[in-house]
Amino acid sequence: LYQVNLEGNQIASVQIAKKGGTVVMWDTSFNAQEPKLTVEEGTLLAEQYISKMGIESMKGVYATVTDGILFVNMCYVENDVVIYPDMIKVKVSLDDGKIVGFEGLNYIYNHTQRQIDTPTVTEGEVRNMDFGGLSIKSIRLALIPLTGGKEALTYEVFGNIDDYNFYIFVDAKTGKEVKVMQVIDSDEGELLM
Repeated sequence: LYQVNLEGNQIASVQIAKKGGTVVMWDTSFNAQEPKLTVEEGTLLAEQYISKMGIESMKGVYATVTDGILFVNMCYVENDVVIYPDMIKVKVSLDDGKIVGFEGLNYIYNHTQRQIDTPTVTEGEVRNMDFGGLSIKSIRLALIPLTGGKEALTYEVFGNIDDYNFYIFVDAKTGKEVKVMQVIDSDEGELLM
């Protein structure tokens, strides 16, 4: 772990991998002013930053704002499949668009060429499933991590019941639910539980 002095007497913490010298994480304690950028504009800046680092095919898949800082979870996308094990997190100041943090450990550990099977369950079949009154907003294919280092190709179903948002992951081979996550509003922004 290294401490680096930046402009304006700011200090950044930087972690660099022993093997290969890859930057694993860097972060600044940054106090954002009044936000001037939208979440969409901040997400685009995060995607451009990752692309400039030479990491291609990364898309912002989830974002939350806390105290004027946008936290963007970005995942590798291959053939329209979101690869969640290959996640990178980027922090963007919404007052001036500066990138103020990066964490790429999951991407460094997990990114590899994968053989992604064709789903045996269709998106239409998933759309017609009973999710207990869930109003479906979107469905997309996603590869998710499972316990024991395994991965599963799923349909990520996003929707809401009353005022509660949920992500439900349905196995693309069996049609069974494998994971449910609820979006919780907190003092620190939105959290996935």
